[in-house]
Amino acid sequence: MNGETRILVLEDSLTDAEICEYEIKKEIPNCVFLRVETEEEYRKALEEFKPDLILSDYWLPRFTGMEALKIALLRDKELPFIVVTGSMNEETAVACIKAGAWDYVIKEHMKRLGKAVKAALEQKEMRRKRKGAEEERARLAAAVEQAGEIIFITDREGTIIYANPALEEVTGYSREEVLGKNPRIFKSGRHGEVFYQNLWDTITAGRTWRGRVVNRKKDGTLYTEEATISPIRGETGEITHFVAVKRDVTEFLTLQEEKERLQVQFIQAQKMESIGRLAGGIAHDFNNMLGVIIGHAEVAMAEMEEKSSIYQHLQEIRKAAERSAELTRQLLAFARRQPIEPKVLNINEVVKEMVSMLRRITPENIDLTFEAGENLWPVKADPTHINRLLVNLVTNARDAIRETGHIRLATANRKVDEAFCQGRPFCRIGEYVEITVSDDGIGMEEEMLSCIFEPFFTTKPAGEGTGMGLPIVYGIVKQHDGFIDVKSKPGFGTVFSVYLPRYKGKEMPEGMEKKVAASTAGEGEIILLVEDEVELLEIGRILCERLGYRVLAASSPREALELAERYRGKINLLITDMIMPGMNGVELAKRIQKICPDVRCILSSGYGAASVLPRESMEFLEKPYTIETLAAKIKAVLRGREGKKHG
Repeated sequence: MNGETRILVLEDSLTDAEICEYEIKKEIPNCVFLRVETEEEYRKALEEFKPDLILSDYWLPRFTGMEALKIALLRDKELPFIVVTGSMNEETAVACIKAGAWDYVIKEHMKRLGKAVKAALEQKEMRRKRKGAEEERARLAAAVEQAGEIIFITDREGTIIYANPALEEVTGYSREEVLGKNPRIFKSGRHGEVFYQNLWDTITAGRTWRGRVVNRKKDGTLYTEEATISPIRGETGEITHFVAVKRDVTEFLTLQEEKERLQVQFIQAQKMESIGRLAGGIAHDFNNMLGVIIGHAEVAMAEMEEKSSIYQHLQEIRKAAERSAELTRQLLAFARRQPIEPKVLNINEVVKEMVSMLRRITPENIDLTFEAGENLWPVKADPTHINRLLVNLVTNARDAIRETGHIRLATANRKVDEAFCQGRPFCRIGEYVEITVSDDGIGMEEEMLSCIFEPFFTTKPAGEGTGMGLPIVYGIVKQHDGFIDVKSKPGFGTVFSVYLPRYKGKEMPEGMEKKVAASTAGEGEIILLVEDEVELLEIGRILCERLGYRVLAASSPREALELAERYRGKINLLITDMIMPGMNGVELAKRIQKICPDVRCILSSGYGAASVLPRESMEFLEKPYTIETLAAKIKAVLRGREGKKHG
């Protein structure tokens, strides 16, 4: 025993008390004694002295040992109490023990007192440890019973002998249904025999097995659990039981998969955005170079006879440049920088007008049908771009069908909610008109779906596809503030669903506007031409002069403003690049119109136009342009007629 042992002595005889102290110290040297005689002193000592053991005479003048015992038991049932008396018969001794005394010692045999006290204190310590162990077991049992994880114990052969309530909550089996059974009742069929044999070999070898297991609930549904299965050893070290602790991680894994899927989609969205910016930049620079090539080719052709062999070579150069310009237009469509002329449309009417043409581009072995949605909402979109979208999607569907097949076009109103947007990073809640193009062709693998909208990606053999059809669709949809959803499975075909926002304005759907024809001859009007690319500035000046206009050429916005001040009131038209160092074309046009209020403006760019130009007096001309396109645009603007007006 460690520390000081406090012993309370209830004894009216000082001599007897000293004898007790003497005998006890033989066995337990490190003791502190306190002697009391009355009940009042006794009660006070219990409170303040806090004894580890009580020695009490059986008879005292105004107090008895039995009364003292009752008081002690009310305070602490585990406090050792030994009766010391001059004489006691067997009947009285039995009564003391039954009342709760730990032992009794007759004063004639005081030599036994030390051993009796030591034994009582050892017994007290054993009881304390046993009680602590019992409380710990009770806490452990409560923890196991109340744990959220499944815990069950099997015998050496694998038979379940205990299962906590969590097992029923997770699996649906009651404890009564699993006790006496083998855990194989949970087998899902997702793991082979090698898996289970490895598990069994691990735990029977005395090691702990950890891993994930797909199991089956009572109702047949599958769930995934993280399990730890350990051997339990007996006193001799042999394995007697196994304990399994399992946690249902099905929901966690579902959320993790969703998180990873969203992360992949987010990265894909960022990649597409980056590719779009790159494509737009390349197209802009390429268009500038093509403008120089086309312009010089046309100037040279104008100075030669059409029968000349050099004229024919120049014509081929021009044709090649124009074909290259078409490729840059496709890149701009993907980058969402193509000029658009949005109109309020009934998509059903647009598709109906396209069906006959779409049937012409599909062979006879492919059936093409259109299912028009009823009471379709209007959308505000560029009909030319929608037509192009339909052609590209139907062409893609056609090429996916190897022999006979079916392409289905359909439209419908769709209310997109938060649940639908889960897993679709471009999706926004709202009301949309859905255009569906589905086929029963070869379909695509899941991995391929993340690449189909990237420029120049194609699964077709070399020479059979540019890889720009779907990127153009993607660009058109994004430029109209919509989104596109794709579902595909190898052998079961593909479904493209385009969602265009519902138009809620008052403007009614209308047909496509007629383009205005114009004569191309100039009448000496003055054009202020602004272009920071020197080669483009020079060829632009040459073309405008050949068309009969006088040209003031400026290679920077600062120079253009100086010319506007110098020729105030004389300039008829401003043609300016949209993107220049120091000041963009829109800002330059606004400042020049303050100097020359009547001047009209043409903004030109290889990037494509903004969807809405800032003023009625501003028009857009896409680079590269031919002399015919330039002539028509200039004449239309100067006469106040629409070329490609936006608004």
